[in-house]
Amino acid sequence: MDIFLLRHAESISSQNGSFASDAGEPLTEKGYKDAERIVPLLSELDLDKVLCSPYLRARDTVAPFVRESGVDLTILPSLAEGQLVLDNIAISPEPADYILDESGELQPAKPETPGAFLSRVRQSVGSLLDNRDERILVVSHGHMIREILNVLMRVDTKIRFPHDNCGMSHLTLGNDFTCHYINRTL
Repeated sequence: MDIFLLRHAESISSQNGSFASDAGEPLTEKGYKDAERIVPLLSELDLDKVLCSPYLRARDTVAPFVRESGVDLTILPSLAEGQLVLDNIAISPEPADYILDESGELQPAKPETPGAFLSRVRQSVGSLLDNRDERILVVSHGHMIREILNVLMRVDTKIRFPHDNCGMSHLTLGNDFTCHYINRTL
């Protein structure tokens, strides 16, 4: 199984250096151009499936590729952005809670506790592992990608894995585990 983790293209908040943004935040003009620019690069990956956050900036990042390639797209509410979980603090697990937004799509409930966010991370990893024989592109957000990497790599001490806009990581899971690269900017 090959997993490619891609952070969304530049959004207004990421352009401004802000960590706070909402589900409907769009890409910047540069972000839309980058979404088009990475289509040939994603096409080279021979993907079987795309799993994507429900947030607009993630969906708009992958839309040109999905439109051109015809690869199946699945929106996973568990892949939505979450909060920064500080390094190596004990967090009690809590159930993840979802609500229907105004367009009828599932979104994580707000405010969200760190324990509920980490439950969503585990749900996301479970969804990835359900696709064992496939090459999957996961389009999500910086904090979610960081936590997915920590879970998949089974680290004892949490590692910060910053991801730039359109930064991608590639892992192979099977009999062996291989981390090919982290945060390669496309």
